[in-house]
Amino acid sequence: MRLLLDTHALIWWIFDLPKLGLKARTLINDRGNEILFSPASPWEMAIKISTGKLDIDVGEALAVFAERGFVQLDIANSHLIALARLERIHGDPFDRMIVAQAMVEGATIMTEDAAIARYAVGTIGCS
Repeated sequence: MRLLLDTHALIWWIFDLPKLGLKARTLINDRGNEILFSPASPWEMAIKISTGKLDIDVGEALAVFAERGFVQLDIANSHLIALARLERIHGDPFDRMIVAQAMVEGATIMTEDAAIARYAVGTIGCS
């Protein structure tokens, strides 16, 4: 399975928070699954860091993701075209990019965001 982690799923995973449930952890730890993340996620993390809402070094987080074998997607023209065509269900630009990338890449999004689940894309909860 190609599994694209939403920003909060990445944060919960890296901090080993209980909000990330056993099913989600099992899917992430299954080496048969390809774990993806959008460059929108570290960007969103950087904003949270600058506003004091998150205490982590983005460089260290990226190194941990790479060490674990997570694949960072590039932002391709096909993603931008899909993003431009997305219905405006969700107002968060980071989440909209994640949705567009999942659609183009044929990935399922791991998220707790109900608005993301309203798009025509597969989702799996984090809990």
